[in-house]
Amino acid sequence: MILKLGTSKVDITPTVPVGLAGFVHRKEKTTEVYNELYVKTFVFRNDGKVIVLIIADLIWWDSTIVEQLRGDIETKYAVPRVHICFHATHTHSGPQISERFSEKLGKSCQNYVAYLESQVMTSIQEAMEQIEEVHVEFGKGTSDIGVYRRKKKNGRIQMMPNESVPVNDDLTVIRFSTDKGNEKAMFIHFSCHPTTTDVNVISSEYTGVCCEEI
Repeated sequence: MILKLGTSKVDITPTVPVGLAGFVHRKEKTTEVYNELYVKTFVFRNDGKVIVLIIADLIWWDSTIVEQLRGDIETKYAVPRVHICFHATHTHSGPQISERFSEKLGKSCQNYVAYLESQVMTSIQEAMEQIEEVHVEFGKGTSDIGVYRRKKKNGRIQMMPNESVPVNDDLTVIRFSTDKGNEKAMFIHFSCHPTTTDVNVISSEYTGVCCEEI
């Protein structure tokens, strides 16, 4: 079996004031950026089949946007819709892109949504242009950084560390490398809620920083 992979990483950081998704108490739009947001695209080819995985530093993907992009990708690149997967890192410090939430959780900006859609298409084009054969390695381990985040105190459930509740500490790493041994991409799977801050600042939070460090 020969697996080929093309990758890209495109900036999707807002350039205008936007409402962030995830917390009611953030009332104002933000213009401050702690670290950049990205969309990362992976195009897999095997035995004539193509699968596209799109991962973005967002709280989620709105189904309307997903269907629009799937249609655009299918039309331009002949990739079946069922072979196109959208994934979000679930940062609570990225722009709200949906009108399905209460506006108290961030009001979407249509100009930003249009920009996001354009950047996604750019990322796919870039990934398509540098597909090459890769080898796959799997690694399993554990991580003790997670902690249960609810605790009963004074008769009420509060948001605070609760180390008495067990958590899943399984850590899985998938590495893709070229024939020359160069790293092409890496996937990390660890079960946790990645939110680390509620300040009104754009950030990729834990997942983004983790990926940048690795």
